[in-house]
Amino acid sequence: MTRPLRLARCRALPSLVLLVASLCAGPVRAGEDEQVALQAQAVHSQLCAGIGNLGVSRAAASMSLLSNTWGQVSEAYEANNTDFLLYWRGVLGQCLGQNELATQDLVEFIEITEDNKDLLPLRRDARARLRRMGVRIRSSGKTSGRAQAAAGEKSAAKSGAALLPTPGWGRRLHIGVGLGYQRTADWNYLVVGADVSVRIVGPLGVMVLARPGFSELVTPQPSMLFAFGVGPVVRIPGKVEPMFGAALQLAPNPGGGAGASFLVGVAGIGGVEVPLGSSPLALRVAAEVGVLSQFFCLRILGGLSLRFG
Repeated sequence: MTRPLRLARCRALPSLVLLVASLCAGPVRAGEDEQVALQAQAVHSQLCAGIGNLGVSRAAASMSLLSNTWGQVSEAYEANNTDFLLYWRGVLGQCLGQNELATQDLVEFIEITEDNKDLLPLRRDARARLRRMGVRIRSSGKTSGRAQAAAGEKSAAKSGAALLPTPGWGRRLHIGVGLGYQRTADWNYLVVGADVSVRIVGPLGVMVLARPGFSELVTPQPSMLFAFGVGPVVRIPGKVEPMFGAALQLAPNPGGGAGASFLVGVAGIGGVEVPLGSSPLALRVAAEVGVLSQFFCLRILGGLSLRFG
């Protein structure tokens, strides 16, 4: 028995047929840049947003249409150097997952159209897309970027560029929690880790930490060593994010009247955070080595980091 077509699929057929017809109408000729841009806009608006919800066959057909349109836009731009085609080439490249090429096109588009008020909406959208791809851009003043581009200097990193990509330094606020092991003098502790760090400039931030440790938990009066600390921390963003720093640490003396009221020392901090996809969470493993008063102090912690900003 033949299975009836679903209504949603029937409705989708006319738009796909029209797109195929427009893309297969013939080669792009010089002077048809506006028509190419309209085709790119139609393909992007109809296919890019919902491509993840299509079946395998329809998704493959959509990707083929996107790829063909991307190629036509690229050919037209290379033939005529029309500014707005560079924007559409970047937009379609992003839709196809070619983020590196899309970044190059969008940055160069922003650069060479800095003085063109008519293309301001496209520049704003290009900036928003670059931010979503994790590319930070900074202004370095108006230059003759358009004249240089017309002469063939199209690199986004060339001297005098109006906008240049700069590396992002990750999230601004990190909140960490975890559990681990602490060894101080001859005592073993179960340690709870809690800390907050704020990025100040570039990869450099400041961390405030609390490390309450518990020993002899099975006795009626367990021992507690509650350490606080503050110090600089550096994080390098990436798929695996190294972190290292130092802290001045302070803890009330668990011995009470024996010796000083507080144990004072320093600790070096090192570890890694592994971001969990696009979520704000990351897995963290860290070690802290230092001294509290005259006592050696070691902590090994594992936990989660919550990142914002």
